[in-house]
Amino acid sequence: MRINGKAIADDIFQKLRKQVLLLKKKNIFPHIAIILVGDNPASVSYVKRKQLKAQELGTKATIINYELSITNDELLRAIEQLNNDSNVHGIIIQRPLPPHIDLEAINQAVIPSKDIDAFHKDTPFDMPLAKATLLLLENVYLNR
Repeated sequence: MRINGKAIADDIFQKLRKQVLLLKKKNIFPHIAIILVGDNPASVSYVKRKQLKAQELGTKATIINYELSITNDELLRAIEQLNNDSNVHGIIIQRPLPPHIDLEAINQAVIPSKDIDAFHKDTPFDMPLAKATLLLLENVYLNR
């Protein structure tokens, strides 16, 4: 059995576009901030694809790039600024992070309502990879 991932993704994007339009009618302009530490080519490419997909949906994605030498405290302060920015609705912290960064502290620093990667213990969101896997399995099961 083949899974048509492109068709499933297209369906998801159509639904998301409709949700974005509804939000914009309410003067809410969805905006995610993506924190990228360093210049790992794979991470840079992945983050740019996230930004392009956000643009396709009609949302804003801002990439904030920091040097590998950023300290844990500096990164925590940057996250706090995004937490307090009412124009930012979601925060992504691109992994991997340098080994000197306290990953658990970073995971818990993003407020749950903006933690769209679902790393905070109190996040209301599903983990994206798990959610995508479930959607694929549901599609296969429902379309037998």
